[in-house]
Amino acid sequence: MKPEAPGPVYVSESDHAILNLYFEALDRKRWEQANAYRPQISDPVARTVADWAWYRAEPDNLDWRALGRFLDENPDWPNDYTIQRFAEEAMTGNDAPSDIIAFFRSKQPVSGYGKIALARALLKDGQADEGKRWLRDAWVNHNWPVSDERNIASEFATHLSEADHYAKVDRQLFDIIATDSRRLLDYLSASHRQMAEARIALLRRDGNAVRLLEGLSSEQLRDSGVLHAAARYYRRGENEPTAIGYAAQAPINSEYLRYPEAWWGEKNLLMLWAMRNGLYKDAYRMAAYSGLSEGGDFAEAEFYAGWIALRFLKEPERARRHFAYLDANVSSPISKARAQYWLGRAFAAEGNRERARQYYAVAAAYPLTFYGQLAQENLGTENAPAFPGPVQPTEQDREMFNSRPLVHAMRILSEVDEEYRYIAFARQLDDVMTSPGEYALYEELVAREDMLFLSVRAGKAAVNRGAEAPSVAYPRIFVPGQAANFVEEPLILGLSRQESEFNPRAYSSANARGLMQLLPSTAQLTARKEGFPYSTSRLMDDPLYNLVIGSAHLSHLIERFEGSYVLTLVGYNAGPNRASQWIERYGDPRNPDVDPVDWVELIPFDETRNYVQRVLENTQIYRSQVTGGPIAGKLSQDLVRGGGTTTAIGLSQPSPILSAKANQWEGRAMTDDQMANLAVPAAYSQEMPDPVALLASFDQPLVGNRSKISNEIEPCEADAETLNRLALSDDDESVESAC
Repeated sequence: MKPEAPGPVYVSESDHAILNLYFEALDRKRWEQANAYRPQISDPVARTVADWAWYRAEPDNLDWRALGRFLDENPDWPNDYTIQRFAEEAMTGNDAPSDIIAFFRSKQPVSGYGKIALARALLKDGQADEGKRWLRDAWVNHNWPVSDERNIASEFATHLSEADHYAKVDRQLFDIIATDSRRLLDYLSASHRQMAEARIALLRRDGNAVRLLEGLSSEQLRDSGVLHAAARYYRRGENEPTAIGYAAQAPINSEYLRYPEAWWGEKNLLMLWAMRNGLYKDAYRMAAYSGLSEGGDFAEAEFYAGWIALRFLKEPERARRHFAYLDANVSSPISKARAQYWLGRAFAAEGNRERARQYYAVAAAYPLTFYGQLAQENLGTENAPAFPGPVQPTEQDREMFNSRPLVHAMRILSEVDEEYRYIAFARQLDDVMTSPGEYALYEELVAREDMLFLSVRAGKAAVNRGAEAPSVAYPRIFVPGQAANFVEEPLILGLSRQESEFNPRAYSSANARGLMQLLPSTAQLTARKEGFPYSTSRLMDDPLYNLVIGSAHLSHLIERFEGSYVLTLVGYNAGPNRASQWIERYGDPRNPDVDPVDWVELIPFDETRNYVQRVLENTQIYRSQVTGGPIAGKLSQDLVRGGGTTTAIGLSQPSPILSAKANQWEGRAMTDDQMANLAVPAAYSQEMPDPVALLASFDQPLVGNRSKISNEIEPCEADAETLNRLALSDDDESVESAC
């Protein structure tokens, strides 16, 4: 609980009083009253905070020029996108072109309206080529209300070509926006209209869809958009083999593919279907050469292409090229470790144990990740790192941190109890800090507000920015003994971090609540089973109560799945029935002839697959905090809990069930000749990354066992026995009173 402040420290009492009145008026949309308070604020940063809140509130008659000046003067402040969008939407055709051009001299448009405003200004200013470029961007890549669409088409009729109109229709149909695209058919050439009408019919599943498709010429049938609509049509009609046939004809070249993200949405679903049915060559073809080159979809597609080639097609050399391409185009520790670990597995499959160990060593340099931890186990855990102690900020860190206007703004907002606005600044600050010491100071700052979830988020940002501060990213909260009696503390901590980032007030769109994100219905059943009092409000108001009920529920799932952590986590995230379905589909990860690492990668829900890996890696990290031992060493045991053996990791086949399925659809799969003739883009022909050089490029990694670290954050000074009792009590005594 946040302690009550004795009085303002970072602003004068006068500014403190005015700010309170100002925010109250602003929140009540009393624009004139709020605007009258602004000039009375004397502190420069406090005044800027007030201006920021004013522009973000979008009051009547905003001056977009003033918003532009604010953005130029405060480039690192939060919600800059929103403020700029408000400015762009306030621009009109009557504004001076020079003013609009000047506005965008230091920034790019963020909305369709901004692009139209800039295009109009440039065209009036005689900059025709640049104006047409922005006009085309706005017209093609943004959706408009009907009236705005008509006005734009009319105003810029002489500047928009048939190619521009078709590009807009093409993009809308890849985005599955069939209704809007019909409005533009009259602008298209006969050939483009014919293709568009066929695609619309396929997307809408009209009765004449197949007839229109078959009426296209051979050249039109090779169009990426037509192939995409046809693949989607047949997939939704549960004719996946035909859908795969269309998808397999999609261009490899991203320019001709046009919208690789949209294509991956289809190919991913077809890949999963092919995997379920033993069509591993087809599954590979759906994943391989996606046309993507960055982002989460790229990482998934490239990984699956390599993984399928290695584990199901038994082509380790082909797999290595995909894993190497993945490694070269990702930057997050999770993705880097994944690529390097599987490069090691690919070399191991070829019998090159030395090369495999080298790549495992690179993956192990990311000890806070699932695959980094697995790689370390392959190398041995004698010198595996333990969880490091808290970062100690330097004087330089303190000077930099305290000089940041965002920090001053957060302190001011704290003093006037503006929690929502404080969070906006905190989330902005975690993206601009540059050193581990600053992140440690950030943790101290938000801890005073009892907002540990901000620390977790900042710690994640620090890792991705190369400023690792593990103690910030993995804080340790108090776990009542009654919760730990149900489930080991590291698992409770690892799951809670993933579920809520330790935000006791977390509330999901699915109605899940609190630290362990419990549904009220699940919590009530759990409480009844254990004989605990039930209270819906306490799921968010009482973190200890949430931990106890959540841990009890977790223990029930562990019991149901006979000790399996993998199945328990699947059940916790996607529901117990999903776990049972996937056992039937892929085999049982508790079975010693099923590779549990492959089984986790087979989980068809991206969110659930990521969830299982993140919670298990978190568990290793918190186990190190609790015991003082190395981070790596127990993950493989956690993967096979419930009956499996660690020797199942790295089996020659992922699962007997999947091997048996390989011949079910033999006539539908790609032939060996088709696989051999599948063109490999030049980008995949690069040399394997040198693991020795990669290791040498690391700054000092986490090394050696360290003494037990205690960075436990307890909510108050009450003894553990009292806290345990209060966590499940149904009397009026609260945890707050005990503190």
